Amino acid sequence: MSTESSNAASTFRVATFNASLNRGTAGELIADLATPADPQAATIAEIIQRNAPDILLVNEFDYAPYGAAADLFRLNYLERPQNTLGLASDVAEAQDYPQVFVAPSNTGIPSGFDLNNDGQVVTTPGAPGYGDDALGFGAFPGQYGMALFSKYPILFDQVRTFQTFLWKDMPGALLPDDAATAAPGDWYSAEELAGFRLASKSFWDVPVLVDGEVVHMIAGHPTPPTFDGAEDRNGLRNHDEIRFLADYVTPGHGGYIYDDAGVYGGLKEGERFVVLGDMNADPQDGDSVDAAIQQLLSSEAVDASLRPASPGGPEQAGEQGGANASHAGDPGFDTADFADTAPGNLRADYVLPSKDGLAPRGAGVFWPASDDPLFPLVGEYDPQLPGGFPSSDHRLAWADLVLTPDAPPGFNTLDGEAPTVFGHRGASAYRPEHTLASYRLAIQQDADVIEPDVVVTKDGVLIARHEPEIGGTTDVAEHPEFADRQVTKLLDGVPVTGWWAEDFTLAEIKTLHARERIPEIRPDNTAYNDLYRIPTLAEVIDLVKEVEFETGKKIGIAPETKHPTYFEYEGHHLDGTPIAQDTSRLLVETLVANDFTDPSRVTIQSFELANLIELQKQVMPAAGIDIPLLQLMNEGGYDIAFNFDPARGNNQGAYADFGFELTAESATNGDLYTPEALRAMKALYAEAIGPYKDDILPTRPVSPPVDGDGDGVAAITTQVTGQVTGLLKDAHAAGLEVVIYTLRDEEAFQALNPDGSVRSPEDEYRAFIDLGVDGFFTDSPESGRAAVARAELELL
Repeated sequence: MSTESSNAASTFRVATFNASLNRGTAGELIADLATPADPQAATIAEIIQRNAPDILLVNEFDYAPYGAAADLFRLNYLERPQNTLGLASDVAEAQDYPQVFVAPSNTGIPSGFDLNNDGQVVTTPGAPGYGDDALGFGAFPGQYGMALFSKYPILFDQVRTFQTFLWKDMPGALLPDDAATAAPGDWYSAEELAGFRLASKSFWDVPVLVDGEVVHMIAGHPTPPTFDGAEDRNGLRNHDEIRFLADYVTPGHGGYIYDDAGVYGGLKEGERFVVLGDMNADPQDGDSVDAAIQQLLSSEAVDASLRPASPGGPEQAGEQGGANASHAGDPGFDTADFADTAPGNLRADYVLPSKDGLAPRGAGVFWPASDDPLFPLVGEYDPQLPGGFPSSDHRLAWADLVLTPDAPPGFNTLDGEAPTVFGHRGASAYRPEHTLASYRLAIQQDADVIEPDVVVTKDGVLIARHEPEIGGTTDVAEHPEFADRQVTKLLDGVPVTGWWAEDFTLAEIKTLHARERIPEIRPDNTAYNDLYRIPTLAEVIDLVKEVEFETGKKIGIAPETKHPTYFEYEGHHLDGTPIAQDTSRLLVETLVANDFTDPSRVTIQSFELANLIELQKQVMPAAGIDIPLLQLMNEGGYDIAFNFDPARGNNQGAYADFGFELTAESATNGDLYTPEALRAMKALYAEAIGPYKDDILPTRPVSPPVDGDGDGVAAITTQVTGQVTGLLKDAHAAGLEVVIYTLRDEEAFQALNPDGSVRSPEDEYRAFIDLGVDGFFTDSPESGRAAVARAELELL
């Protein structure tokens, strides 16, 4: 009954079982489970006990609020040794599942519409036609629900459910068509689709903590692809339900998905998961839409290499004949004993682990051969039995899994890989920042990612500048034709005098040249003043593509949206008109227009929260992309003060789905550094945080300054305290990567060690690498790369 591969590592078993513990009326299952005397429930429990899964999804388990039915099943059946066959010396072993998750199901919820188009709207539970008109087929709300049982801790506060996701909101949804009309995809009216939920039951993401690692149990039970007509409404829905699950677990595919709390996005790259449930779809046979289950089996994120098998499947297919005789698939993988006429026995139930972080070590289907003493637990079809079988027409399928990698990683990063080197504004220690020359040099110095800050011109084009005020980084002051454009504006509440990008067209910007921003610290860079023009974001992307074409190197970009509240709500042009530019939407439009949306090569960052939330929930789903978001820390959060001020933004709703209570002071009082806020960021929108380096290794002022390099100039003004804050650990515990800013080689940016000695740039890099930061912004990518290379040699 199993497929095995040898491995000495400890395993945990995950199983799925459509147990047919559904009843005809509401409350009937609770009544049956209230005593330990129900024969079917006892047989189901014995099958579970003899397979002893650590985590178990039960499909077709009628939903009852507060887990009442699940608790009765645990108490009266699973926790009692079962021996329904009266075997003299082979009593099943009781199983204790201290954790259980249940949630409402769409089955049996009245839609108020004629969904089967038979001319009548049935709203009376149990009446003929009621199930067809319900949001999911069922005689009463919650029939055919699900329950997840676990011996491992369930992280209840991180569970996501997707009961209310609308079918119409899936891009390219296979909506059924009414052949009697000329319009496509119109079986359901627009009014019906406005409330038509995709899940026939629900979809769940239930994180379980296995030996300290989070493994997401992705549970579902797509509708059977039958019981309909030529429009194939159930077949198409089954296909798209499976697609939903595949998109959710495949990085870059789930940007359109929102959960019942309104949080958008699927799993991120590298997260561990197991997709499990009765998918009602066979790879080769049955009534499902062609390739429906292949959407999961062929996903780049799913390991479908080890297929559960049994001895009973082939035997029963051969004995029963009928439709089984013409099947193309191997009956050894069947998990359901369906009608011999049609569709025959099928592989319908799946346990599919992720390729990342998990490895299958064994798999099986509990379907004994007929000469096995345990065969009567599954039995053969008997019309005298309720449901036709002693237990269910489905068979329990399981997989034994191990966490990988088996050996501890060399780095303390979230994924165990070497930290990422971000070229901060290019290689800005050697060339004026935010120029193509600076970005190109960063790439030559082996940066993994280059970072363009983006601001917007008067005509709505994103350009690479550190701030909207461009007087400090260009030669605009020497252009007499622009002298009258110097003005004082409030930028995030602070008066700043200068020339502003939003008051210049792109054509005018292109008449300017870049200059070194901090010549007193980087005098050598002034030799490159007035040599380079101001690039657009599109030109930065073109540079990256050019490098890839010339060298094959795939460089990433990490654009930072600068002052989004200023640009969209608070800032004004020189003539007093509002700027009113949504730089988040402009950024996504630019990425899409330039075909640069690979989530492994783009990360969007901001010091503000509201625009990142808008990107995750609205902007990226509308564009059909899902790009990682990085929340910068320490200097930002201006949007919080703005939106919590009734006289200005007055838009606390921008944070409605943030699972942490914010106040107007949250950006400055430390709220955002708490574990609770970090978990809320991860749950709602963020893949990473970007704190200032001192947020992890704090410093204190030094007076008088210290001359660290003996050049006669005392430039060091801080000293590392020797403390390490809990931010990095808390962020990793929340599942967030940590990318610090900014590591710079010049003495003015260095600090003394706790003992008063001078900390070298090499020591600074190594300290953060050893702590486990997942990446760092550096003005000197060659130094960062050298530090990572040294660590790799020593650690790996």
